[in-house]
Amino acid sequence: MTQLLVEVNKKRKGRTLTSRDHQPVCWKRRLRDDPKYAWKHGTSVTHVWSGDAVALLRSITDDEYDEMRRECSAHLRTGSQCVGGRGLAAQLLHQVDEGLWSR
Repeated sequence: MTQLLVEVNKKRKGRTLTSRDHQPVCWKRRLRDDPKYAWKHGTSVTHVWSGDAVALLRSITDDEYDEMRRECSAHLRTGSQCVGGRGLAAQLLHQVDEGLWSR
């Protein structure tokens, strides 16, 4: 993520983005679930980010980042997490909804 933000910040106008901007946009737009933007390397626990991710993050305005941060904060107050990918519980609930498991 650090290298991603370095690349994004080199090419965007507006404030310098931090992980506090990155996390909400990954959660809101589910970037870690879309192989166009991110994928896991076979031996790493972190994601590899594409040039499309740099372009997308660069194109988001400061106001849009602020809104996503507010939404993520409100979501956190409900006791949920704002993570970019699906957590185990969300994955299982999705599988139940898809009919792969019964409740």
